[in-house]
Amino acid sequence: MAASADTIYVTSRSELLSALNAATGGETIVLADGAYGDLEITGRNYSSEITLVSENPQGAHFGKIEIRNSSNIRVDSVHVDNPSNGVASSKVVSIDGTSHDVTFANSEVNGSVSATTDYNEFQGHYGIYTGGDVHDIRIENNYVHDVKNGFVALGSDDIEVVGNRFDRLGNDTMKFAGVNGVLIEDNIGPSLNFPSPTAHVDFIQFQGSSQNIEIRGNVYLAGNISTTQAIFMADGSYNNVLIEQNIVYTGMIHGITLYSGSNVTIRDNTVLNMPGGPHKATVITSPDGATVTGNIISTTGYDGKISGGNLYVQHAQPDRPNHYDDFFGDGTAGLGITIEDLAILPGTIAENYGALERLTELLGGDVLPTPDPDPTPDPDPTPDPDPTPDPDPTPDPDPTPDPDPTPDPDPTPDPDPEMFDVVDGAAFSMTGTRDISGAQDVIEVAPDADLNLASGTIALTFEADSVSGRMGLVTRDASYYAGGGHHFAAYVEDGILKFRFQDGSQDQVFEIPGIVAGQAYDLMVTF
Repeated sequence: MAASADTIYVTSRSELLSALNAATGGETIVLADGAYGDLEITGRNYSSEITLVSENPQGAHFGKIEIRNSSNIRVDSVHVDNPSNGVASSKVVSIDGTSHDVTFANSEVNGSVSATTDYNEFQGHYGIYTGGDVHDIRIENNYVHDVKNGFVALGSDDIEVVGNRFDRLGNDTMKFAGVNGVLIEDNIGPSLNFPSPTAHVDFIQFQGSSQNIEIRGNVYLAGNISTTQAIFMADGSYNNVLIEQNIVYTGMIHGITLYSGSNVTIRDNTVLNMPGGPHKATVITSPDGATVTGNIISTTGYDGKISGGNLYVQHAQPDRPNHYDDFFGDGTAGLGITIEDLAILPGTIAENYGALERLTELLGGDVLPTPDPDPTPDPDPTPDPDPTPDPDPTPDPDPTPDPDPTPDPDPTPDPDPEMFDVVDGAAFSMTGTRDISGAQDVIEVAPDADLNLASGTIALTFEADSVSGRMGLVTRDASYYAGGGHHFAAYVEDGILKFRFQDGSQDQVFEIPGIVAGQAYDLMVTF
């Protein structure tokens, strides 16, 4: 065993146990590739975090790991490869007792792996478990597979389950009971699930009253079965709950279900029903007084509509309004659907609802599929009739649209050059941040033929110090209809985000209320 300062290299189980016994806090124990057997860390409370990490990703193998009554431990980039299918409630990775400040990250966890699809082979292990009186636990960026339940937390406080991927499970993906303070974020559910015939399968299930819960950015897309309930919170009361930016696609009616609780917000989720599944709709159910807004929610028949700040969509009647095909690349794909199938069609109202932020992230920054050539690609009736969308003919009838664009063009008419970076595929881009201190503090961009676009997307991030009064964000504008009109403006006025679109004779204003000071917002508008 070699040692240097706070880094200790080990090549065997005995060396690892010696290093753990000798550590006091702050050490990094680097594990050479190889098998280290079962690891139990009991009663070890280090003064600061020690790290166990594989020298090569998942190169160090364990049969199981149990951390009990211990603290300040990080296990990183190992493979916990249990050779058995386990028995009821057995654990492959367990953090139990009075343990706290423990992180398990970047690792692979599984029971016996084979090509079988027999549900009997998936009825034993919990993949990762926390229980007892544990707190301040983070489970991050792991791949958990070939177990009954992916993650289970019983009676745990301040738990973070972030960025994990689950597959080949026998029952629920994540289960929580009696927790206080939990973040469930950016986890991906199984594409393959092999439940018993009587199983009641959930993606995220809560049982037993809990509080202070955030469920954000998680994705469940029906793979080989259509009978998984997505986010199901029953058998208790749930207080201080935020559920946002989740994407679920299943054949069950319970998309997001929370029967009892207070201070509940369910916003900006995409909740879709699979055609041909057990139920005709997948819905959001919430207690009285909950805030439910900004969601895309499936509905039965052809009852597509906008209601209560939510967009309701249907897959039963293609010739009726708000059918899946009006909004998604292939929303009726059914079992095996991919995130690419849910890409939003350009120019549709679906861009204003649902888990757009999470969808954008998953699609690498682009939520729009290849544009459909059917909708007229150039909305201006008078440009060159050649359908090739060439910006050179300057379709805008007014080549100098802003004769007097701002009250005072003197302040910083040409911002710092380093703020203007070329973003591939953008007609204009500006990176970095800028503080705008008042009406005279503006960034002015001179007219440019490259900005004579028949269609495009304007995207930016903003944060307001105050939302009282009016604050401009971006505008292609002049006074009223000066210069022939055809202007655009985005601004915040008394806590309401407003978009004003204008042609040559009339305006259309869209409003999004609830903008608060000190919170960052991403704005994207397609025209």
